[in-house]
Formats: sequence, structure tokens, C-alpha cells
Amino acid sequence: MILHFFSGILLIVLCLFYGKGIDAESSFDQATANTSVWLSSGAYCPTELYLNRTYYGFSAGFVATNLISDDESDTHGYIGYHKKQKTIYVVLRGSTSLQNWIDDLDTFLVPYTPTGADLLEGEKCEDCLVHEGFHYAWSRVAEAAVADVANLRAKYPNYGVVVTGHSLGSLAALDLQRAADLGRANSFKRDSHHKDSKDKTNNQVRLFTFGAPRFGNPALASFASAALQDTHRITHYRDMAPHVPARTYYQHICGEWYEDNTGEVRGCEGAEDEACADQWVLSLTIADHMQYLGLPLGCSSVSQGEFLSVRGTLRDLEEAR
Repeated sequence: MILHFFSGILLIVLCLFYGKGIDAESSFDQATANTSVWLSSGAYCPTELYLNRTYYGFSAGFVATNLISDDESDTHGYIGYHKKQKTIYVVLRGSTSLQNWIDDLDTFLVPYTPTGADLLEGEKCEDCLVHEGFHYAWSRVAEAAVADVANLRAKYPNYGVVVTGHSLGSLAALDLQRAADLGRANSFKRDSHHKDSKDKTNNQVRLFTFGAPRFGNPALASFASAALQDTHRITHYRDMAPHVPARTYYQHICGEWYEDNTGEVRGCEGAEDEACADQWVLSLTIADHMQYLGLPLGCSSVSQGEFLSVRGTLRDLEEAR
């Protein structure tokens, strides 16, 4: 209990130190958030279409290159790049099947071991515990996904990396980001010697999640918050997903951005800001989990090129292309 308390205090300090606090609203990246939510919605399309479908709207211009797929855990997603944005996207699907929900409900905490630990530079978290179900789902696809991203980074060394996802996908994305297979491994060092290395946007792994549940204990939340340099953990009004698992043993990471019922997005303080998603205890709803930035999440919303999110404009759409 004492360790839990001090880990919580440390997390608040880390959030403030890394600038993920109340005054961060001006740094909310609406353009990347729009692209991320459209790609996350597209992950609900049939897996066999990922590499062949047309990407519309705020995802127009994206080229899918690799599948993320494991039938046993029903973990799916895709990887690709956006030439105009000079960005590689890693997209993971949310929960859709019985197996996904079994993994979601497997809330036992187990020791956290980053995927690809041989690539790390010695950083460890002795007290870090992770949600067993989420960790299992990601571990089934991690090795191949990390290798695919490394290959794309070798081909496009001045491209940044964005990890995004909804629900279960967002938890896998968090583990991918923190595992340092992207952010701290030699292929992804932020102090690379490429000609564009001074461009911070292109030299950091960025995280955009929508309705992410808690995925680890306070020690892991602190550890991850210290490692993540650019986190957009977006929550929506009364969405129930960010409230689970309970705070008794779990804690969110820093970087929350709260979308209220009018569609306005504001930065939040610390990791569990009671003026943001944590203000709601009763009347939580799945409906708010299935819509982010004005976009109803699902394949049909992003398959015709006609739906514009309420947070986007025609000018934003043209710039995204």
C-alpha cells in the first residue's frame, strides 16, 4: 500500500516534469489525431482488406505495407506510412471477438518484461506489473511487428513513428511504445545522425490512443510515463473503458486529453485527473467509447470517404492528403 502511494506521487511529478499537464492544450496535435482515429476505425474492417482497401478522409494518402495478425489471440492491425506526413503508423484493432473479451477480462497482474529485451539498453523496472491479458495479446504479434517497423525505418530514416489504436488495440500500442523496441532500440534512437534529426517530430515515437483502459500498476505507469515523450491518451466524456481495471491496483499513464460532450478537447493534469475522465463514476456508457473526435468507430465510417469528423474541416482534410 505504501509502495502504491509513493508510486502515485512519483507519477504526478513525472507528468508535471514532462509537461503533460493542464497548460498543454496548445500542443494538442489535431491533425495527427484525426489521421490516427480514422486509421484506428479502419482497423475494424476485415483483416484481408487492410493491405488492399482505399484509405479515405483524414487517412487518405496512407499506404499499408504489413499486417499485424495472430488468430490464436485474435490480435490484428496493420503498419504503413504516410508520405506527405513523413510518418510510419502502427495501428492496432480494438476488441471485437470472444477471445478479445477473454483477454480484456484477464486482469491478473504479472511481471512486465518488454518485448525484444535484447534490444534494450539496460533499463529495467523491477516492480512493474502489467495486465496479463493485454500483455499476452501483444506478445503474440510483437516480434514481427517490431521487425516490420524497423525495416520501414531503415527505408525511411527521416520518418517519425505514430502508434495508435482503440480499446484493446490502444493497450497493445502502449506496450509497443514502452517496450523500447521502437523508442530506445538502436534503430529508433532520437539522436540519430540523419539529416532531419533536428526535426523532433520525425525523431520520436508518438502515441495516440482512444479510450485506453489502464494497463499496469502505478510502478509501470510511472516507468512508462518517464519513457514516453509524446503521449496523447485521448478519452471521451463518459466512456467506460478508461475506468477499467479499477484503480485499486492499476493506474493510467500521463498524457490524457479529454474530449467533452461538445467535442472540445483539453489537456489534463497528471495521470488520473478528476476534472477529466475520472470525474465520472456513474452513468458510464459504451456509446462514448464507440465515437471519438466526432467519428463513429467502425469500418463503415471510413469506407466511403463521405464522413467528416466534427473536429475536422475541409481545409484540414486537404492538408492531410
